[in-house]
Amino acid sequence: MGAEPTDLVAGRPKKLKYREVFKWSRFRDSIGTFFYLVRLVFSTYDSKPAAPTNFNSSNPAGSITEQQLPICQSIYDEVNARNAALEAKANSMVAVIAILTPLIVSAVVYIQSIKSSTNGFLVLTLVSLLFLLVALLAAYRTLRVTSHQQMYLDSIIDMKTKEIREFSPNRHGRGLLWCATMNTEAYNLKTDFVRASQIFILISLLLVFCASALLMFSPTPNQIVQPSDARNREIAASSSDIAGELKSINTNLSMTAEKLRETNQILSEKAIGKKRIQPTAGRSRGRAED
Repeated sequence: MGAEPTDLVAGRPKKLKYREVFKWSRFRDSIGTFFYLVRLVFSTYDSKPAAPTNFNSSNPAGSITEQQLPICQSIYDEVNARNAALEAKANSMVAVIAILTPLIVSAVVYIQSIKSSTNGFLVLTLVSLLFLLVALLAAYRTLRVTSHQQMYLDSIIDMKTKEIREFSPNRHGRGLLWCATMNTEAYNLKTDFVRASQIFILISLLLVFCASALLMFSPTPNQIVQPSDARNREIAASSSDIAGELKSINTNLSMTAEKLRETNQILSEKAIGKKRIQPTAGRSRGRAED
């Protein structure tokens, strides 16, 4: 009886039990990985990997046939495709950091302006920004790894005789594999830098969430700015001066109104006197004519 189709394909990854996930050994390995990535970011490395000592034209023994040459080419192409993916991830990390940093700083400044924050909130936020800075450094170092090996003119032209080499699948295949193994080590370093940048961004976001939770559940009341005693005295003196000015203005207005009433009374009396004088003058002229 033949094998079942499921026996010919890979199965899903095994589901781990919770007690296996939270083992001390896993926690210890995670801590070790964290410190390894921190040391990685602040360490210096050669510009290119060390060349393999036992890989040359005669070692390993045997010859690469023309039928095996496409496999060598495929290995080389896959390694180079990995490099393009790593650089794309590094550029994405830089973009994410460029967005997160001003958002976090703006949020902190705004919160400080409307509510008094605790020391724990400020510490967590500063540590979060520090991790973002380290993540940016890791992403930058990913882009700075420029070591890349590829087949060049000497794989086709004999530089000593200045003549075209006779095509040899063994020589060409070994050249592709040598470039692939050199590039693989350089891209492994790039992978570690990208992983460091991702983990540090994640830690930074977790610290921001913790700081936000600490601020939300903090019993600190809203910040009320109390004026100082000197300011109180200055305000009281200004109020007294203003009250005095208003009182003086009211007094002047009262005096002006009194003068206007007197003036109107005088004018009214003069107008009444004129009306009385005019008829008397008319009768005098009539008697003179008679």
